[in-house]
Amino acid sequence: MARKTKTSSSRRPTPKGAPAARARRRSVTEARPRRRSVSELEASTNAARYSAEQTRGGSAGRVHPDTGESSRAVHPQDTARFARPGRKLKTQDELPSDLQSVRVGDERKKLKKKRRKSKLPSPNMRLLKLLIAFLLLIAASLSVYNSGLFTVTQVEVVGARHITAEEMTALAQVPVDTTLLRLDKEPITTRVKENPWVKTVEVKRKFPHTLILDITERTMAAVVSLPSIKRSEQIDWALSDDNVWLQRIPAADSDEGKTLASALFEDASQCIHIEVSDKSVAPVVGAECSDASVHAALHILTGLTTSLKDRVAYLKAPSADSISIVLDNEVEVVFGNDRNIRDKERIALKLMEEHKDTLTSVNVRTVDKPTWH
Repeated sequence: MARKTKTSSSRRPTPKGAPAARARRRSVTEARPRRRSVSELEASTNAARYSAEQTRGGSAGRVHPDTGESSRAVHPQDTARFARPGRKLKTQDELPSDLQSVRVGDERKKLKKKRRKSKLPSPNMRLLKLLIAFLLLIAASLSVYNSGLFTVTQVEVVGARHITAEEMTALAQVPVDTTLLRLDKEPITTRVKENPWVKTVEVKRKFPHTLILDITERTMAAVVSLPSIKRSEQIDWALSDDNVWLQRIPAADSDEGKTLASALFEDASQCIHIEVSDKSVAPVVGAECSDASVHAALHILTGLTTSLKDRVAYLKAPSADSISIVLDNEVEVVFGNDRNIRDKERIALKLMEEHKDTLTSVNVRTVDKPTWH
């Protein structure tokens, strides 16, 4: 028995001839060429260029012969990245030339430059920051300068042999409230140089609380023995190499001598002594020696060039024209004045060689008429 199929009453039957009409419309539509949009034109154009780039240089792109940077063809999908919003290209000729190829190195440089510009502050802002930093620095410097920081609590003496550190500290007279920042060097230098032993002095700072006095002393050149009121005694004075009276030299075992630096007596024992019999010579500490007999004796002493200089024990200088040298063997060589020192020295050595066993004195005051006995 055949089963009857039920049909919905809501479904309307298809009119005759409808499939044929739809087929005709479809064939007409497919036969008519469709107009392509601008985006499709761009996509097809770039696809062709991309294929050409792939064919010529491969997917890796080309390398620039000068810069060494690689370039790649622009894929059609990258077109939207370069297109301006809202712009419609009417024809293919209006397609931008920068869509053909882009160097990766240039894109990176542009990106880095843009980032740097975005991070840098404006010129006015930089100037304002520098001005504020400068004003803060000045304010901090003034505050520290006027404060009690770095107060001088210790004075260190360097280079002094004949002067004690206590004497130099007392002579410097550094004010109690002096700081290393507000230190005035000139008055301290002037006071320290009042001591005749001080030739030069350099005042230095040693943070946080030390003041250094770097001293260069004068060198003792000779000891000048002067007659005293008592004929049996002599007064010794130290004379520097630049002709300045340094100080009186007392006996080392005296009460005054015990308070002085030991270097004074050590140098005095190694220097040449000059005996001056002129009572008019009056040394002053720190003053320049102006006695002609002392000058003549020092000139003869420094003018000797042979072995005779090493044998000098002391000099006698009763006057500038009567200078005598006493040697280590007690032989006295009378030079007279301080002229023709080389000739007098040569003649004295010759006579001492000829009469070395019997010679007690040589007079070369007159070069062409020497005498001896």
